[in-house]
Amino acid sequence: MRKRTYTDFGAKVVKWLIDCNMMGTDLAAQLGITKGYLYRILYGIRKGDKYKKEIERLMEEGKRDEH
Repeated sequence: MRKRTYTDFGAKVVKWLIDCNMMGTDLAAQLGITKGYLYRILYGIRKGDKYKKEIERLMEEGKRDEH
């Protein structure tokens, strides 16, 4: 069986989660989705365009808060 890898977007999100000392479950709760669905988005199994935009917005807000 082939090991799954994160998409480029998924890797960026995981790095952001680590930098923010957050867990995937925290992000999933903020988005109102299950952690399983979040991981399907990060691994590219689901497109999740609606949630990708929201994740990008949260990541951008986090960058602004750092400065």
